[in-house]
Amino acid sequence: MDCNPEITEEVLEEASNNQPVVVTLPLDVYNEQAETIRTIQTDVAYIKEQFKVLLQHGMPEGNSTTSVSIESIREIMPLNSTEALVDFEVFLEKNNNKKAFEKFLASFVLLKKPLREITMLLIEKVFSLYLQTQVNYSGAGGKHPLKSLCSTQVLIKSIVDHSLFDTTEDPATLACAEFRYQMQHVCDRVRTSERRQSATTNRNLTSRKKLRVPLKVEFLNVHDDDEEVDKDAP
Repeated sequence: MDCNPEITEEVLEEASNNQPVVVTLPLDVYNEQAETIRTIQTDVAYIKEQFKVLLQHGMPEGNSTTSVSIESIREIMPLNSTEALVDFEVFLEKNNNKKAFEKFLASFVLLKKPLREITMLLIEKVFSLYLQTQVNYSGAGGKHPLKSLCSTQVLIKSIVDHSLFDTTEDPATLACAEFRYQMQHVCDRVRTSERRQSATTNRNLTSRKKLRVPLKVEFLNVHDDDEEVDKDAP
């Protein structure tokens, strides 16, 4: 059955004059459209409920307004001082923001990888190279200790979740040992960074020299041409 009401010349004339148009719908058409509207309302209500669940995911019940996005954490990473680390600890203890931190770490991993590779990747995302020189797991040597921090617990858990293990040993124990090892041997990463910076500087200097050579040759050619002109002059 055609669900469109009949459009008569009188209806078109009223519409062209910006007059209210009253169209009478058959009862079956009205019921069909009413059912469509009810379906849409049901779908919208379902979507709103799902969105509410997303907002409350990982947050205390009834406290969706304090949810933290991954982007807000991304803006402050990597941490570059012990003061920033202390402030981040306070942040994690509020409103169960640990869930957001877990999602931030997971955003860098598409597939599980070897333990050492994942550990170094996540350390780099959380701690700046400078901060890595100021901290270690136990606090030995007067450095800031990491072992009792909430961020360390979340970080090690993420290492376990995203690493490949080829032994029967406890994954958490292996992840903690690898994390301690990497934080203890930050000097290796510092030297690697210095070598990279030195290589980049050398490449830039070489590129500048290469750019200057054509200019120098062009200047010499112009000078030679001028001398030839002077010789031919009367």
